[in-house]
Amino acid sequence: MMEPTNATDFLVNATSASVVQEAREPLASNIFRLIVYVIIFMVTIAGNVSVLAVVYKTRELHSVTGYLIANLAVADLSVGILCIPFTVLYFELTYWPFGYALCKIIPATQAISVMASIGTLAAISLDRFRAIAYPYEPRISIYQVRFIIAVVWLIATLVGLPFFAVMHLEEIRGALLCYEGGWPSETFRDIYTVLSFCLTYAIPLPMIAMLYTIIVLKLNKAARETSDSEGFRTAKAKGKVVRMLIVVVIFYFLCFLPYHVTYLWYEFGDGGKYK
Repeated sequence: MMEPTNATDFLVNATSASVVQEAREPLASNIFRLIVYVIIFMVTIAGNVSVLAVVYKTRELHSVTGYLIANLAVADLSVGILCIPFTVLYFELTYWPFGYALCKIIPATQAISVMASIGTLAAISLDRFRAIAYPYEPRISIYQVRFIIAVVWLIATLVGLPFFAVMHLEEIRGALLCYEGGWPSETFRDIYTVLSFCLTYAIPLPMIAMLYTIIVLKLNKAARETSDSEGFRTAKAKGKVVRMLIVVVIFYFLCFLPYHVTYLWYEFGDGGKYK
């Protein structure tokens, strides 16, 4: 991801020929990184397009859970399309070739997509928790899930909105760079960094983990207490869906952990000293 300051600040500080030469990564590392980017990009596109196709064609998935999974696929697809190609090209070229408008739009939509992704994961966990922990309560309606999806994207848009204001396109030492230059002060940027970390990682993931822990415990209890085979099969089928969703959340946690650690180290530690 290009989100947000560490990538652009590095490029601002690395525009002179001597610094770029000194900071250039080894060829083998560069090739390996690009191959990994290509693989991730292809898997992201193919996987999420397949999810959308399955939800669209399968009538049984025209449900609350189906719509939420489709929304997650849209958000993840946006992350892949908006993060990987622009990030790779920006770092390889060491200048911004996409113009003024995209300098503001791309970082903002990147932040929006990531927030929408974790927001949808949280909504799915709440839906599963409600269905399993309170099976006799009325289920969420299609109208309500559409409202939930709209709220998720609204909150995500609010998270990404500051980038429309703070991203600047400027020529520095002969290179056209897109970077965060519009914060009123470092304090505002630090506050936004902490809030973004809390909203996209620190708050939702423990909440989701707690909900799925309760769900698993209740499913195991139901499976033990169910005497008829039909009830046991139902509990087992629900358990498979929950396990799949837990794997998605675990991968989200693991894949974003290095990014957040590095980014916070850069912002609040001495990470900026290291190339």
